Amino acid sequence: GSGNIEAITRSSQLTMSEARVDISDVATFVTDSYQPLPDITGQATMHVDGQDIVLDVDLRNNTDIELENAVVFLGQIPFSVGDIDPGEEQTISEIVGNISSGLTSSSPYYGSGSGQPLLDNATLILGTSNYYDDRDAYPRWELLQAIQGDYYSGGASTARFSVDEVTLVAWAQQSQVDVMLDAENIKNQAVTLYLLEIPFTQEVFGSDEEVSVPSSLLNWTVLGTNGIYNPTPFNFYMGSGWVEFEFQPWQEFQDMDVQSLTLVMEPQYAPTSQLPPLIFFWNWQTEEWDQMVNIDWGQEPVAEYRNYVGSDATMRIRIENNEITSVDIGEIYPLLTGTLE
Repeated sequence: GSGNIEAITRSSQLTMSEARVDISDVATFVTDSYQPLPDITGQATMHVDGQDIVLDVDLRNNTDIELENAVVFLGQIPFSVGDIDPGEEQTISEIVGNISSGLTSSSPYYGSGSGQPLLDNATLILGTSNYYDDRDAYPRWELLQAIQGDYYSGGASTARFSVDEVTLVAWAQQSQVDVMLDAENIKNQAVTLYLLEIPFTQEVFGSDEEVSVPSSLLNWTVLGTNGIYNPTPFNFYMGSGWVEFEFQPWQEFQDMDVQSLTLVMEPQYAPTSQLPPLIFFWNWQTEEWDQMVNIDWGQEPVAEYRNYVGSDATMRIRIENNEITSVDIGEIYPLLTGTLE
């Protein structure tokens, strides 16, 4: 801030001296640094057991710090692990879906499904639902907001996990930078939030097997938007405007022999009297948006579907609402069916 720039000096260490702080004031200083990956090892495997898709995760804390409120994410599906003590090994095994319908979460899921996994699952990650009145949990909640953006102010989803990744999220009461005060009778408080990708192998689908790719096996991104607040393909309150989404299936399905494409568009609340929005698919041959005709809620087969499936089975959908009234969309995504190569 003003008047403090000359307080910073550099040598082998960065030192700040004679920083101006007013009476009853709090001065905040921010530092950025790179740190080595902590010695937290693990392996995640997803396999088929009968009709069930099972996720097994082995985690080992090889550090001398306690990991608090650890949560494992398969994509954006959370599973609570709890605290992991120094030297402790934890194993979880969860049924995460079945081979006919893909992934579904059987674990407790908290939040709006806004595509912001840290904020959607704050209760799991913080270990309490009453974090506004918890002096320890509330600063951590603010850190989650700072990382991901505030859902209620339309912040960007900067940590929307890929659906084909496993991520460990955990807290530690340890600083990642060595900070000290040149004074007596001081107390340091520090907290670190770890977001660590866990090595992940999948043994789910074999070759020459006909499968459908549900929404849980799709990565999605927002390509562009106009007049739309916090666009997401799920639990989407859409006012007037438009948004363009890109969908790409898991790597296992990117070379599949596509035999059909279906538009899945369900309302937030059924039955509904709402008119559906206008729907366009990106035509990779003409490089233009093609409007779908006679589209209604539910599942609609898409004709000439091969023009709308690009390389790596990537698809793009544009949604327009030109009405004054809003549209409540429960989910919208392209459903691919085909044979694995």
